[in-house]
Amino acid sequence: MRKNFLATVALAVGGFLSPICGSVAHAQLQTLKSQTVTLPGPNTSQTITLNLTAGTKYHIQVAKDLTPAFSQPNDPEIFLYDPSNNQVGFNDDYTNTGTFPTALLGTPSNGWSSYLGYTPTVTGNFTLKVTTFPWGVMPVPFEVLVRYEGPPPSTPPTTGGSGIPNTKLDLPAINGEPQLHFALVTPSLEPCFMAAHQEAMWVAVRDSRGV
Repeated sequence: MRKNFLATVALAVGGFLSPICGSVAHAQLQTLKSQTVTLPGPNTSQTITLNLTAGTKYHIQVAKDLTPAFSQPNDPEIFLYDPSNNQVGFNDDYTNTGTFPTALLGTPSNGWSSYLGYTPTVTGNFTLKVTTFPWGVMPVPFEVLVRYEGPPPSTPPTTGGSGIPNTKLDLPAINGEPQLHFALVTPSLEPCFMAAHQEAMWVAVRDSRGV
């Protein structure tokens, strides 16, 4: 015997998650500079002026997409100087940094590409010097990509217990019992659950009589 029941499904998230859900968000990468450097010969260099802001995390990559992965013409070196011309950073190969943020930037195709992650303590014009590893061979053009971690999009706080608006469903029934099968997908709440390690989600199903 099959009979349909008119039911109301209410989904809610526990209130103790609300302080976390409103604050957890991922930074977005913004591009400050993207250009190609063509050096006139081996062991030569070119400088690029970068206006950096104190307290902002910058990611500087040079020749990251060149192939083959390990080739002498594809091997840059980079130096970073602050507004007072003090050297504040250097890198030959990104694999030598020990802290390359693969999850954020992905894995470069060029194993000899250069990378610097830097957070300045002063605001001003910094100088990036791009040169070659001293192989003595003619380098290919190097792509220079400078990105920074900008503010994430604003996320309104989740009001604990308010849940998702009630939804009425026409449910099939077997032997007088309503049958309900559903999948709840909440990608926007995933960071909240990861941070809290305690999630409270419940489903309330009521028939047309409120039972």
